[in-house]
Amino acid sequence: MLSRIHNRKRKQDGGVVDEGFGVTRSSGVCDGMTYKEIEEAFPGDFAQRDRDKFNYRYSGGESYRDVVARLEPVILQLEREKNILVIGHQAILRCLYAYFHGNVTQDDLPYIKVPLHTIIKLTPTAYGCDED
Repeated sequence: MLSRIHNRKRKQDGGVVDEGFGVTRSSGVCDGMTYKEIEEAFPGDFAQRDRDKFNYRYSGGESYRDVVARLEPVILQLEREKNILVIGHQAILRCLYAYFHGNVTQDDLPYIKVPLHTIIKLTPTAYGCDED
């Protein structure tokens, strides 16, 4: 489930810690399973997901299409900020990356390679963004 709530917590000294937006993608009944486990437990679902990864919705979960729709208000807020650090799951990062690059189709979005444990700097430009 994706949360649009901007979290702020009070520190003991009275200051505020800004925890940003809580954003996750739910895999429903498959949450916590490996792809091999999903293929063995739900072969029909696994095949459906392979045919249309952008629109496929896990039972009780979300599709990439759902996540893109839920990210819209978060993206609008991100565009108003100057410097932002986003730490997130690969599905969320793929959606944000596709939005800011602007030239990614929905068929390609689920397959964007987002490396683990890596900092990617995106700088918005008039027609997309630069990447460092």
